[in-house]
Amino acid sequence: ILICDDVMTTGSTLRAAAAALKNAGANKVSAMTLARVE
Repeated sequence: ILICDDVMTTGSTLRAAAAALKNAGANKVSAMTLARVE
């Protein structure tokens, strides 16, 4: 599963989404963002 997001600030939303997908049975979860705020 590939999670796509426009901007990542802390990454907490991506981590929560990945955890929910893993708990639902996903074998592998990856994430892609277009930009990161530092």
